[in-house]
Amino acid sequence: MGDLSGFKEVAPFLTQPLVLVGFVSYIFYRYVLYPLLKARIDQPLTPPGGNVGQFILRYGGSIALAVTVLGFGLAFYQKHLRSDLNLQKGRAETARLRGLTAAVQGYCRHPEKFGPDEAARRYAIKACADAVHALAQVDAPERRIQDALARLAQGDTQGAKALFREVLERKIAEGKAADQEAAEAARHLGALAFYDNTKEALAAYRQAVELDSDNAEGWNQLGHLLVRVGHLSDAEEAFKKGKSIGDSQNDKEAMADAYGGLGNVYRDHGDLTQAEAMYSKELAIEEALGSKEGMADAYVNLGNMYQDRGDLTQAEAMPRKALDIYETLGRKGAMAVPYGNLGNVYLTRGDLAQAEAMYRKEIAIEEAVGGKGGMADAYGNLGNVYQSRGDLTQAEVMQKKALDIYETLGSKGGMANTYDNLGNVYRDHGDRTQAEVMYRKALDIYETLGSKGGIAATYDNLGTLYQDRRDRTQAEAMYRKALDIFEAMGSKEGIAATYDNLGTLYQDRRDRTQAEAMYRKALDIFEAMGSKEGMADAYVNLGNVYQSRRDLTQAEAMYRKALDIF
Repeated sequence: MGDLSGFKEVAPFLTQPLVLVGFVSYIFYRYVLYPLLKARIDQPLTPPGGNVGQFILRYGGSIALAVTVLGFGLAFYQKHLRSDLNLQKGRAETARLRGLTAAVQGYCRHPEKFGPDEAARRYAIKACADAVHALAQVDAPERRIQDALARLAQGDTQGAKALFREVLERKIAEGKAADQEAAEAARHLGALAFYDNTKEALAAYRQAVELDSDNAEGWNQLGHLLVRVGHLSDAEEAFKKGKSIGDSQNDKEAMADAYGGLGNVYRDHGDLTQAEAMYSKELAIEEALGSKEGMADAYVNLGNMYQDRGDLTQAEAMPRKALDIYETLGRKGAMAVPYGNLGNVYLTRGDLAQAEAMYRKEIAIEEAVGGKGGMADAYGNLGNVYQSRGDLTQAEVMQKKALDIYETLGSKGGMANTYDNLGNVYRDHGDRTQAEVMYRKALDIYETLGSKGGIAATYDNLGTLYQDRRDRTQAEAMYRKALDIFEAMGSKEGIAATYDNLGTLYQDRRDRTQAEAMYRKALDIFEAMGSKEGMADAYVNLGNVYQSRRDLTQAEAMYRKALDIF
């Protein structure tokens, strides 16, 4: 058996033509010519050539052996070439795999479902990049891995997710000892689903934290997803767990992410004091880490909070700080959000030209990076600019563009805000029935989300609608509900707007003393905020009060102040 085994190893070389010729020649010489030579009967076989024939007869065996050895050598060399070609092919496949991985990393930087939270975007991109790196090393046929990476680079996540599902199921089947590996596969699955399927991503991250409850990243990513779908209480709990785990493991990045997420939750709840505390902690950690990008994200968050408070000076300063950092880092995609926030500041101040310019910059960047959530926000804001200019047709077009995107993304908060905006457009059109339908849709969503700011703003809008219908009792009830919430939130802008609306209501009732008191309160806040539009509206309203009193001198003074602003 040993001899046969050895022959099997040598047999492939026997197919080389020189080996065959040499081997057959040697057999012929050894068993035919050589015995003749030994018996000295070689002379009759001597060919007519004489010396040449004698030479071949005497050294034929050596020549045959030499040809055989040469054949083996050539066969070995050909095998080496084939092996080297396989090696080169392997290297080429590895290079191709690396190229595909790099291409998919580019896909990770073009999220389509993210809203204006740049920090959430940054952490999701990192999670996606980790998933791509893990995909290239999955225990699966290389052809499947390459196919999954190629599809992923084109935006098709199905092949990659199928591989991670297989890993997840395999590791779960191995039992408790493999739970962490199973959780890692679930996180990778969730990171990819984060881009195109919120429901699937939620399920994956929930499974990940069940399998490995001590992973801060899993809890934080789950928190961001819960904010996306408006489950703010659950999101708060997820971020608190992420913060606690990050603290126990001295994972500063996880803690910063959790603080930023908690700030967003508290801001959506209308608790601006707590939101500021969380954002400030986020900023302090990012500064300690020396993370410029993280600092910029925190500045953006703080700017949003100051905007909600009506502190327009700080609301402008924060996104400008963020813009400086993003520009220095070459993060052009991240610059969209602060541009949008600056647009909000200018819109509040009544500087419509500057507001539009900022929103246009935001849209251009979001379109370039595929940021659909950001595009929807910018379209909605542009709609508000057009409405402020009285171009209701364009305002409706912009709001409907925003709504289409939010519905596609499943963004409840975005949908609610757009319903509110559409209600305002329909009210200005005089279509009060449609306006109320939109406001009620918005209110239902905001109540489900527990968004205090959204609920208050919608009550304010409903109050204005009832006032238009001359239902002043219902109008005042709505305004008072809004005012209570805005005061509890500490929202200067909301309080001022509601005072302004109450002043108009009292004016309609011919209670001019109360009307003047409300307008004065609104004016004081708008002046403190630096809101030109709000101040101008308050001056016009005060002018109306004085005119109804026949105090034309004071009325003219108020109108001129309003004209100076416009």
